[in-house]
Amino acid sequence: MSSTICLSNLLKDTDCDICIISEHKLKERSLHYLSTIEKGYNCISKADALPIGYNAYHGKGGIAILYKTSLQFSVNEISDINSSRIAGIELKNQSYGSLFIFGAYLPSDDSIENYKSELSILDSLYAYYSVYGNCIIAGDLNASCLHKDRSISNIYKSKELLNFVSRHHLLYAGGKIQIKGPKYTYVTKQTMLDYILCNEIIYRKLRYYEILDEGAISSTSDHLPVVIEFETDSTPHRIINSSDKLPAWHKVTDAQINQYQKLLSDPVEILIDKMNSYSFADIDTIYDDFVSTLHNAANIAIPKCGFNPLTKPYWNADVKRAHDNERSMRKLWVLDGQPRGMHFDSYRIYKRAKSEFRRVQQAANEQYMQKCYDDLNETAECDIRLFWKQIKRFKGRSSKIYPEIVYENKVYSSPESVANCFAEYFHELYQPKDSDNFDNEFKCSIESVYKDIIKTCGVEGGYLPGGLITEQEVSKLIGQLKYRKAAGHDRVQNEHLRHGGRPVVKCITVLCNLIVRLGRIPKNWKLGLLVPIFKGGNKCKTSPDNYRPVSLLSCVLKLFESIIKARLIDFVLYDKNMPNLQQQGFQKYLSCLTASFNLHETIYHNLELFSKIFVAFLDSKKAFDTVWRIGLMYKLYKIGVTGKLWSVINDCHIDTMSSVIVNQCQSEFFPVLQGVRQGGVLSGLLYLVFINDMLVDLEKCNKKTGVYHIASCSPALADDISCIGTTPLCLQRMLDICADYAHRWRRVYFDDK
Repeated sequence: MSSTICLSNLLKDTDCDICIISEHKLKERSLHYLSTIEKGYNCISKADALPIGYNAYHGKGGIAILYKTSLQFSVNEISDINSSRIAGIELKNQSYGSLFIFGAYLPSDDSIENYKSELSILDSLYAYYSVYGNCIIAGDLNASCLHKDRSISNIYKSKELLNFVSRHHLLYAGGKIQIKGPKYTYVTKQTMLDYILCNEIIYRKLRYYEILDEGAISSTSDHLPVVIEFETDSTPHRIINSSDKLPAWHKVTDAQINQYQKLLSDPVEILIDKMNSYSFADIDTIYDDFVSTLHNAANIAIPKCGFNPLTKPYWNADVKRAHDNERSMRKLWVLDGQPRGMHFDSYRIYKRAKSEFRRVQQAANEQYMQKCYDDLNETAECDIRLFWKQIKRFKGRSSKIYPEIVYENKVYSSPESVANCFAEYFHELYQPKDSDNFDNEFKCSIESVYKDIIKTCGVEGGYLPGGLITEQEVSKLIGQLKYRKAAGHDRVQNEHLRHGGRPVVKCITVLCNLIVRLGRIPKNWKLGLLVPIFKGGNKCKTSPDNYRPVSLLSCVLKLFESIIKARLIDFVLYDKNMPNLQQQGFQKYLSCLTASFNLHETIYHNLELFSKIFVAFLDSKKAFDTVWRIGLMYKLYKIGVTGKLWSVINDCHIDTMSSVIVNQCQSEFFPVLQGVRQGGVLSGLLYLVFINDMLVDLEKCNKKTGVYHIASCSPALADDISCIGTTPLCLQRMLDICADYAHRWRRVYFDDK
């Protein structure tokens, strides 16, 4: 009872929003009592289960999280924790995103296996939830991160804890975090066993970290309380979604689609006449008029809708009706003065409406979840790809809020500064670099040939290989476009094209043939909206280097690129043994699984023959983003891409610009002078062309390594290449080829992988 009073006083004195309790005497049967310690707090808790009549608590314990009911966050318990010593909650609101708080009471007994088991659960939780938001871990970890405590604490547990902290880049008291108060939390041995662990983002919001000394508060525990304060709302960020209303294509009726097509018919015919008669200023004006026509017709014929991030998948018509009724009854109750008691009609009716809404909501949720499980069971037996696609859909999505970025020792935290910081980083990335490792003489020779190729292809007439682009070709590709995909800078969605009917098919066909004839694309197609996507894993979320730049390009450009890609494959590459058989990336029926299979089978086959095997793994640094464009165009020409086809592909990579869009803010456009765009339809194939000759040289160098008569010396997945040799000399020759390739074609390999 005395400890309960102490805790109540501590909550009052510190005005604590969230309290983590880790206690070895916390019993399962007394957990319900925790929520009554102080008014205004809710509690989630768990404890080790004990057999009936068993009163020994050595090595046992419990964990609890108390939180204020007045927090300006929705609070949800994290229920998928397979441990009675770890509890977690998610705090979430629309301006801040998600904050995950885990309370932990790690084992205090001498068993290192028990400790590693619980720490492994905590490790998995942090690795998973840190992708979706910031995480804090607090509690009695029963090990010390400090060197001074090594001699009087369990050194094996401390080593495991330090590895965990280091792996996830967590900060702790006594390390980077400065402490106010004693330098210990466990009074008996004066060691630091209780921690509040956080990442760099939380650390920079930290106002203070204090260990309350004995005598400062009334306490009966031999562990000192730890108190921290940090800000959560100083620079609110919004979820990435435009507040503009967009066409509600998923709600359209046949009548609305017919009206949309009729509104397009006459303006599109005028555009087609202009293109056929050459009575237009330039291709840019024509395309801008086409985009305006699509938007004007959609604005009139198609209803609008906004994005609601809080909509639940189970929210059907019945739930909506019950919710509307509950809201109406609540308004009547409020107008009646908010009386309480079932003898008041307004209160009784409101409570019944609320109860009915909860019942309908729960039933709808159960029905939705059952359908999900049924779909999973069905697809697991017949379509494994669809099965994993559904699993991915059911998982929570990573946070699209980037609250803080650190670049060149500067911290950027406002939405605008974060967007501009990313823009500065990617602008630097897309500038070609010189290095002593690059062959500048070779570069000059390629650039000279490139200029001659421009002249040669510029004067060549004709069409793409295979002739004029046909309406049937365009119609087929438009029919394959996926619904509800992000639009590019021109805000044209796939639905604009799919629901446009024959007028749109005819106009795009004429437009594409005109582009081929002119040998240049509209400037609007050269603008990309660049969205940074966190790479995941244990990488630092504050570093822009750990984000993959994915470009949102014009949907019409991607349609045109699909035509170009099909012509490339069917009429140019079909007889070129392109790409090399060692390459498993960006090809139908091939993937990382087949690349891994080739690697393993080659190694195991040679080992079974009692042959030594030597393997090296190479990974290019920023492979797609640093492709030497002039070198790529030279290689395309050498494999037979000529004339208008070469001119159009070349123009797609000249004067390109990007703008970063993040935290609902957009940066200025900046030039992109190298690389193939991640998000483009052609990008994967172009990269395979760029790297293909190196794989050919590796195969020529080492024809003997493989499985029986099948050569397999360099299994590759896009830029990830493995070199396999049966002798050190053989492997060295292969590495020399890779080094020479990087020297001439301006590539850089990671030296730490």
